[in-house]
Amino acid sequence: MYFKYSENHGRHLRLKIIFGSPIIVVINKIDQNPSFDVNRNHLQKKYNIKGFVKLSCSSLEGIEEFKELLQREILEIEFIESMWSQRWLNIKNNLVANTENFISYECYEGLCSDEGIHKEVTQDVIIDYLHDLGVILHFDDMALLDTFVLNPVWVTDAVYSIINDDKLAKDYGILKIKRLSEILNNKKVRYPKNKHNFIIEIMKKFQICYAINKYTILFPSLLSVQEPTIKLSGHLLEFEFSYGFFPKSIISKLIVKRHDEIDDSLMWRSGVVLKSKQYSARAFIKADEKEKKIYIKIEGEGNQKRDYFAIIRDTFHQIHNKFEKLGEKELVPLPNCDSSVSYKALLNCEKRKIPYYDAELDREFDVSELLNAIESPQARIEKNTYHINGDYIDGNKLEQKHSGAGDNVGRDKIIK
Repeated sequence: MYFKYSENHGRHLRLKIIFGSPIIVVINKIDQNPSFDVNRNHLQKKYNIKGFVKLSCSSLEGIEEFKELLQREILEIEFIESMWSQRWLNIKNNLVANTENFISYECYEGLCSDEGIHKEVTQDVIIDYLHDLGVILHFDDMALLDTFVLNPVWVTDAVYSIINDDKLAKDYGILKIKRLSEILNNKKVRYPKNKHNFIIEIMKKFQICYAINKYTILFPSLLSVQEPTIKLSGHLLEFEFSYGFFPKSIISKLIVKRHDEIDDSLMWRSGVVLKSKQYSARAFIKADEKEKKIYIKIEGEGNQKRDYFAIIRDTFHQIHNKFEKLGEKELVPLPNCDSSVSYKALLNCEKRKIPYYDAELDREFDVSELLNAIESPQARIEKNTYHINGDYIDGNKLEQKHSGAGDNVGRDKIIK
């Protein structure tokens, strides 16, 4: 996202915010590797790439071409316009001119008061704009609310200093809070002790770490790479996620989000064992970076493992939503063979009332049996379709049709 200011209109300046920025791929060091290139056609099909430029930051070859392409693409972007008052712009300019790394909420309120802006709701709107524009870094979380970061490098430098600490790596990601002063005081930039917790809370917010207790923090991305020996028993519920693009941080984020359920400290850099506090079920989850897959196996009593799987699956969906263009697919392993089938393919088969046929195995599979093992019929009805007398109706269309008062009664009858 970019922004720029245009002509003055009376007492207002027109702020133009540019969303959906195009991508320019820059290939550097062509003086050292003139033949190096990327798969341009493949990348352009997947992303909003407007051009490729080869250049050398050392010899400056290609720099002018890059500048011309960059300027042309910026000018062609469609703008979303918002009207800003001069008072709002004065607040923004005062924050930009401030040489401090951060200020307090009270300081921000003072800047607003100086411009005659006293309403909290207006101050919050300005905060949201400035955060989105990158002028400040500010979050509504209670632990982060009081601090306005004016220099984002101040935060990122602290985060990287912590996660790149040699002793932290040797301790497999276990950090004693008292060591923060030792790590951060070595930096040229000042990190007051009363802001150490702010740095940790920022990392918690982005699921980089979590608190084991009030004295110790764990960074899952630095856990041991060795997978422990784990025994699973009984009839297992199995499921897979397959990815077009596989971020290494997915398992780390899962560990952070569900750390209260880690079973007997069974976790490693690419996997974790979780034990439900609500259901009699235990989950073994691991990633295969090379295969771009995450494998889930759940043991437990009856349908309780299925109920626990629903929670874990929803957690993965939450994590996936934080990324773009993962190309993730949900797969259901076929029984007694080394093959899987798309979850959506099974839903389509169920909708058409036909079995699933695997041409390679030359076998038919009972669709309801496969789906019921991972998800109750009721859950599929609520999530995908409504079943009426053996016929399927699109759930979204049904909900639009029954959107008036008293429709819940009719809908309950349909589901039953």
